[in-house]
Amino acid sequence: PYAEDPGSVPEPPTCAGVQVGVERAARGFSRRAWSAFPGLLSRYSTNVNIIFVPPGQTEEQATAPLRALYGWSLEDAQRNAIVGTPQQVAERLHALTEAGITYVITYFPRVAYDHTPLHRFAEEVAPLLR
Repeated sequence: PYAEDPGSVPEPPTCAGVQVGVERAARGFSRRAWSAFPGLLSRYSTNVNIIFVPPGQTEEQATAPLRALYGWSLEDAQRNAIVGTPQQVAERLHALTEAGITYVITYFPRVAYDHTPLHRFAEEVAPLLR
């Protein structure tokens, strides 16, 4: 979605982390309701922003362009995205599956301008998820 004011920056999609995602899935459901819909959580999905930390960079350096664009602090970036090496990203995604998530929609900030994160995910993260 685009902001009303053409000079403003739209809000980016946010990351539903493991705890937040499970809480959203469970919100408002009693035990009785859950028993009436077995497997509901196992069909739950979420979306995540992924920011890779290249070798030789810190999380602060890797997130700097996105933080500047959205006015985020480092903590905001860490809360709204999975930030890390391919191994760390795979571990976080694996944690989502252990929480009951069955599919994840991934976002790579600014991928339209730089396909490197998409290729890195395909080559270095996807094989770790099999």
